Amino acid sequence: MRQMIVLIYSPGLHGPYILDDEENITLNKAVAVKEITPGSIHDALLSNQSGPFKRPLAALSFALNHYFADGFDSTLPFKLTNVVIHIINSILIYHLLLLCLRRPALADTLTGRQQLHVAGFGALLWALHPIQLTSVLYVVQRMNSLSTLFVILGLIVFMHGRQAIEESKKYGFPAMASGIAGGALLGIGAKENAALLPLFAFVIELTLYRRDRLTPSARKWLWVFYLLTILLPAMIFISYVAMHPDFFLNSYAIRSFTPYERLLTETRVLWFYLSLLLLPSIQRLGLFHDDISISHGLLDPISTFPAVLGMLALLVFALIKFRRYPVASFAILWFLVGHSLESSIFGLEIAYEHRNYLPSFGVIFAAAYVIIKTLSGMTAKKNMAIETILPCAIILVFGISTWTWANTWKGTITLAEYHAINHPDSPRANNYAANASIREKNDVVSAIKYTIRGIQAAPDEAGFYLDMQLFLAYFASEVNSGLVRANIATRDREFRIAGLPDSIQMRNIDGTIKFIHGPSSTRAINELLRSRPISVHGVAALDKLTKCVTGHIALCKPLRHDAIEWLVSAAQNPKSAAEYRALVSSDAAKLYADMGDYQRALNYITAATQLFPSTVYYGLGKVEYLIKLERAEEANTLLNNIEESGIPSGEDLETIKLLRKMQARIPANRH
Repeated sequence: MRQMIVLIYSPGLHGPYILDDEENITLNKAVAVKEITPGSIHDALLSNQSGPFKRPLAALSFALNHYFADGFDSTLPFKLTNVVIHIINSILIYHLLLLCLRRPALADTLTGRQQLHVAGFGALLWALHPIQLTSVLYVVQRMNSLSTLFVILGLIVFMHGRQAIEESKKYGFPAMASGIAGGALLGIGAKENAALLPLFAFVIELTLYRRDRLTPSARKWLWVFYLLTILLPAMIFISYVAMHPDFFLNSYAIRSFTPYERLLTETRVLWFYLSLLLLPSIQRLGLFHDDISISHGLLDPISTFPAVLGMLALLVFALIKFRRYPVASFAILWFLVGHSLESSIFGLEIAYEHRNYLPSFGVIFAAAYVIIKTLSGMTAKKNMAIETILPCAIILVFGISTWTWANTWKGTITLAEYHAINHPDSPRANNYAANASIREKNDVVSAIKYTIRGIQAAPDEAGFYLDMQLFLAYFASEVNSGLVRANIATRDREFRIAGLPDSIQMRNIDGTIKFIHGPSSTRAINELLRSRPISVHGVAALDKLTKCVTGHIALCKPLRHDAIEWLVSAAQNPKSAAEYRALVSSDAAKLYADMGDYQRALNYITAATQLFPSTVYYGLGKVEYLIKLERAEEANTLLNNIEESGIPSGEDLETIKLLRKMQARIPANRH
């Protein structure tokens, strides 16, 4: 199994860091551990900002990877670590399958040999299924696979304890409790999904065990156990959410859908996941599934109603028929429990394949069980070969599919083009492809084409229009430089450039070529930034534009006036999330400071600090502008407050030292 998994994932092991890898790993200075000390370990553990518990074990694993690999230059150590975790999980899945198959509800349905076949077949199907790839080759998704490792370990310990109760052994309940508590606590250190471990344990209890074999005392204490591990925590959680609705409502400030719309949409998404599990197609797989439309009501789109009805029917079937159909009930309940956090009320993005890493186990278990049991029933000698050939053929198909899918992860361009081809209506896929075209191939024409497709897919997304302005400015700079190098006079001459989309117009203004995209006009962008909540794409596009202008890159010079107008419009939009308004206000401050207008810079960075007063970065920016305005006493007071807060990291402390030196140079009569 180990060699097979490594071979199948090998094409993508040298592939690039992508998307969230940068924020969580390569740009996270605390992860870049150069020596193992208590301080560096402490900083690494607390360096991640994902989720309510910050996922310290996952962050520490990235830091150790950096230390032993001596940097981030190669992705191989990081991705190979993910593969090793996946191999360990596959072995654990095999053992978990065997434990499940030997429970009272199933033990008499298969022979010992058949149980081994189901466990081996199921573990291989799970390990090689192409839907698991993003949990392996997408480095940051180690959070997901590492959490799964602890959950499976916890469940194995739990099941050994549960078996001990069947055998009237004293260590049964302590083992069950340690499996659930230990697995959940360690798993939450990697990702919060591990909090579902008690529910997974109860699915096993409900469908695979027979409580009538226990003594009355054991049955009583068993229900007490589940009341303490499931009902009590659930009541505490529900009470907390009821008293603090912002706990989940705040996450919707950056979303274009409501909690109700998300719940409706997720029923369709769950059916989509099931279709990928049962009939995997690499053309439908991908990092981005934002091309799935939002359900605005039970009949909008029309597929919502049957999706809701079908999911409810599956749940009712599983709860009513778990004794008669234990495997089917197990598969349904396991799948639904596995998605009960990320496909419920919380304002996460709509769909990601890595969310199926552990939930897929139930469906794959059922598929392996049905296939082996059906084939084993064919007792005629002429059919004996089918019992081996068909499972091997299925494994081969899965392996080839995953290997083919892994090949697209060789590089940024192959990955970007794959998504642009197979998910043409995905705004994020087109945005990724546009940025990859510029970054990897310097192909601005392709970037413009992908951006136009993005605008067509998401006409209200300001980020695409902002990107278009930057791409057109870059293209104009390239064209004008090329004409100068070729000594071609452009005044009073008309040119055409092959390959440009028809919506891009070219103007010759006093001998300088300029490109225009009507829908991306300054006025249109301003209107979007004023009227529509800004998204993470819009924030990123404005930040990229700010860096280009403040970096004094010649091609961005003509965009300076527009850039400040766009930033001000976005910063003043009350519909946008506070987090995004703070980021945009900070960028507006940088742009005003670059123009020498420190008073306006101070106004905007003050707005950012008012939105997020505990953010050291904004506070230090405010200090800098106060110093520039020679308001030394205010700067000193603010610096003292920041230092006394105990929040600053090592990098912040270096900035504070620099600001202290700047402050000291202010003439005494200005203090």
